[in-house]
Amino acid sequence: MPFREKSAWISLVCLLGTFGVFFFLQMHGMVGPTQMHHLHWFLMAIVAFVVLQIILQVIARALAPRDAASPVDERERLIMLKAGRNAHVALMIGVIAMPLSLHLSGHLHVHPEALPWIAMASLFVSEVVRAISKIVYFRLGR
Repeated sequence: MPFREKSAWISLVCLLGTFGVFFFLQMHGMVGPTQMHHLHWFLMAIVAFVVLQIILQVIARALAPRDAASPVDERERLIMLKAGRNAHVALMIGVIAMPLSLHLSGHLHVHPEALPWIAMASLFVSEVVRAISKIVYFRLGR
């Protein structure tokens, strides 16, 4: 498995392990009653994501130093571009969902306070799509 595919797996695991848990707790009302509790949990998720990402990337680099130091070839560059395109599409769907949620707030019972959560969820989903796309493209070999 190439180092950059391992890196995509690490990103996916870190995203799901930190922000996935955060959004799960948020959706089930286990975060806390005040906005400060939400901010506190969100900042903890950011710190946990960064620390996990650094530790796991350093371990992956130490296990395969030659593979990690190799320059990005044409195929890997194309894979990163395709994964970025897919993530951009997912992000744009999330951005479009924000004003639509306000427009449909009377029918769907979406409160305006949900807009930051929709924005963060769309960023989370787009990064998950990016990592999954990289993994799939590496597995397909294109």
